[in-house]
Amino acid sequence: MKTTLLSLGFAASVAFALPSSQGGSAPEQYRVTHNPVYGNSSQRISDLACGGGENGIDTKWGYQTLGQIPNFDDVGAAHVSSYNSPECGGCWYLEYKGNSLYVTAVDNAAGENLFVISDGAIRSLTTVNGVNEGIEKGTVDLDSAYEVDHSYCHLPDPTGNTRTGTDKKSPSTGKKSPTSSNNYSV
Repeated sequence: MKTTLLSLGFAASVAFALPSSQGGSAPEQYRVTHNPVYGNSSQRISDLACGGGENGIDTKWGYQTLGQIPNFDDVGAAHVSSYNSPECGGCWYLEYKGNSLYVTAVDNAAGENLFVISDGAIRSLTTVNGVNEGIEKGTVDLDSAYEVDHSYCHLPDPTGNTRTGTDKKSPSTGKKSPTSSNNYSV
């Protein structure tokens, strides 16, 4: 298993930021934080968890750096991605207080239900009434997060199949389709 320094660097800091489990079953709560490395267009994908292997972003689409990914700098680590995972390159819809964006998973986030995105992406997603809550607080709770079709992140279907634009099933809300009322346009 390939582990990155980026993933490990957040493990300790995020562990303290996440609330402890109180037991019982509750809807999944997704969180987001940021790391400037995901805003570096020359960052080599081979240095991230989703570099290499038959499911690696560099193998699926031939991208060698983050800047080559079509929706750069809306990229980052997701809780589901690990070395050679089929989830590498997955497109995620994130929503926070009326703002939303689509993020391409390029690395492994150290925490469950956690996304670590670029500074630019977190500014777009978490600026509310002129205050950037994501930068100020470090980690914030998302209103919604679910995986959608690759096309929302402007990525071609890695299998070569023609897609109809339907979303993958949401882990918490069933099928859902992003609407044109999103504040962030791709």
